[in-house]
Amino acid sequence: MPKMTQLHHFVEAARSGSFTSAAIVFGVTPAAISRNVALLEKQTGSRLLERNTRRMRLTAEGRAYFERLAPALQSIADADRMLGDQREQIAGTVCIETQPYFGKHVLLPVLGEFAARYPQIEVELRFSEQGSGPPGDNSDLAVRRLPPSDRSQVSRRLCELPLHVVASPDYLRRAGIPRTPEALGLHDGIVARLPDGRIGPWRFLKIARGGRADSRSVEVEPRRRFLLSDQLDGVMNAALLGLGVTLMSVSPIMQQLRSGSLKLLLPGYRPVGVEHYSSVYLQYSQPRYRPRRVRLLIDFLFEYFQGTDFTRFDPSYYAD
Repeated sequence: MPKMTQLHHFVEAARSGSFTSAAIVFGVTPAAISRNVALLEKQTGSRLLERNTRRMRLTAEGRAYFERLAPALQSIADADRMLGDQREQIAGTVCIETQPYFGKHVLLPVLGEFAARYPQIEVELRFSEQGSGPPGDNSDLAVRRLPPSDRSQVSRRLCELPLHVVASPDYLRRAGIPRTPEALGLHDGIVARLPDGRIGPWRFLKIARGGRADSRSVEVEPRRRFLLSDQLDGVMNAALLGLGVTLMSVSPIMQQLRSGSLKLLLPGYRPVGVEHYSSVYLQYSQPRYRPRRVRLLIDFLFEYFQGTDFTRFDPSYYAD
């Protein structure tokens, strides 16, 4: 009879396609994963994985075994978790790390809803300008703008915040209102460096009827740039002060759009490219055990953000 460890190691290696990735999950060496898979093959009398120096894949027998085994192991894990959850009191502190701009303008209202649902759980929100990488010391979760390079970290896309061109009324009175992307070349621009240090030109697609975008893009650079190093709060403040036009996510500045302190421009165009379409990722490590309070917050955040489509926005309503 195969040991449970061998079964778990085989399933994770098959799922990830790598002994190294499976070893990270279980905190052992790749050699230990390979050895347990070999013992499992010997006990079952079947070749389960084809492996060479370049890649690893399931055999036909291995795939059939995996498809029956993986759900069975998950059922056992779910049963164990259910018993543990019944014993574990839902209390304690969850620490989540995020950039100030996203944390103050998007995440805080969401965490208020979480606190109302689970009043016995305390949430500590830590602000950091770090745009990528794992959570810091003593943090359970991190919200980042770039996925991690560390494969030991879980990274799941939380939401996407498309950007739009905005400026203050004072600036527009002085400099005029740009009606096309090409006109932005005659304006001052407020630009934030991305977390990886890049600064790219602004590119736009014209939106046709029905919401479809033209296949041809227009690339422009502002006449003069005010550069801010990955400080999105600073970008908003610079726009409010009338220093120029900029690209911002609409969701955090809805209050400014409603009050008229910022005006939305170029409603018939969509910014495109990595620089202009901000994906937000939730990142955390892969421990063998994660407290229930942390799992509850992870599930709550995905429940909220997956049910909120930030791309469904009519820019013409707030356009000047």
